[in-house]
Amino acid sequence: MQIPYMEILQQEYPEIMGAFKGIVTPSTALAKKPSHAIFQYLISRFHLEPRDSVFIDDQEMNIMAAQE
Repeated sequence: MQIPYMEILQQEYPEIMGAFKGIVTPSTALAKKPSHAIFQYLISRFHLEPRDSVFIDDQEMNIMAAQE
């Protein structure tokens, strides 16, 4: 059984989670980092300009993939 971690985060930290316009998870994007598909989904879904966006991650390989 998968833990609904996003639900837990939203319940435990509503002030932080409410600051975001939207959230993308591997299950919503049908892809996972560092696949470029998840970044393209995010850009398309929220009509983002990559140069005007901030990506935060704790894994260097994901940061490198996001920069490409």
